[in-house]
Amino acid sequence: MFVLIPLTGCTFVNASDDSEDEDTTTFSAEAVLESNSCGDGALNVEETVALTIELTIEGHDVIFSDGELEAEGVLEDDDVTFEAEQTTTVDLRDAGSTLPACSVLRTDTISGALDSASSISAFDATWRIRYEATEGSDCSDLLEGDSLVFEALPCSVRYDIAASVEE
Repeated sequence: MFVLIPLTGCTFVNASDDSEDEDTTTFSAEAVLESNSCGDGALNVEETVALTIELTIEGHDVIFSDGELEAEGVLEDDDVTFEAEQTTTVDLRDAGSTLPACSVLRTDTISGALDSASSISAFDATWRIRYEATEGSDCSDLLEGDSLVFEALPCSVRYDIAASVEE
């Protein structure tokens, strides 16, 4: 079965290794589920997730990556606030399926704030994962019965992340 919410680890990495302006810090973090409009039994959503996060900032560019998620973003002019986003379209039908086409657009948005612009020791963030059926998709069989993946579409899952420098 396809897992829609891989939350094994997250990394902020820089887009180029040639910059003298880049700074990398490793954080230990915990993501705590704050809301889930996709349904209680849907998506195998975990209540809490332990994360190791590397935060690399190059100028004002940020990339959030965990090997699967590759969210690109920006550090705002205040040098504290950041946001990164990625969209992925996932086909929820197996090859050769006779069921109607069903693709879901997943949008990951990570919004957060560093504790300092110059000497970062922690950050807090919100990770929102939104799911919606793509135009022309019929995913109705995945909203009920034994095939339940979602209780509703569109829907979203939100985690609050608290991170501190790993020692």
